[in-house]
Amino acid sequence: MDCISPRRRASWISISSIARSRQRQVDVIAGDATSGLIKALDLAMLQDNRAYFPPYYAVPIVRSAVLLAHPEVRDALARLAGRISEDDMRAMNAAVDVDHRDVRGDRFEEFLHAASD
Repeated sequence: MDCISPRRRASWISISSIARSRQRQVDVIAGDATSGLIKALDLAMLQDNRAYFPPYYAVPIVRSAVLLAHPEVRDALARLAGRISEDDMRAMNAAVDVDHRDVRGDRFEEFLHAASD
């Protein structure tokens, strides 16, 4: 990595480790695109134009027994399918990781009601 200055190093530690240290002694951090800490730490996301990192897609995994006992779970998941963008997920993660809001709070209720419309 010739773009790294001699006094700094590349880091493949988690964004949360950087958030805790706040020393900013690295030039590169590997993290996930939906981290709420990206904006909080004023990080810039780079394009992975060589497709080095595989995409990570969130998918629901539910036991058949749960779906049989609670068919409303299938309906709720179906209403959310394909509706949560990276920006939405990043904002919800920031609400929890940065703002320390409860996941049962208003921001999430707003999103779920909007997604169900």
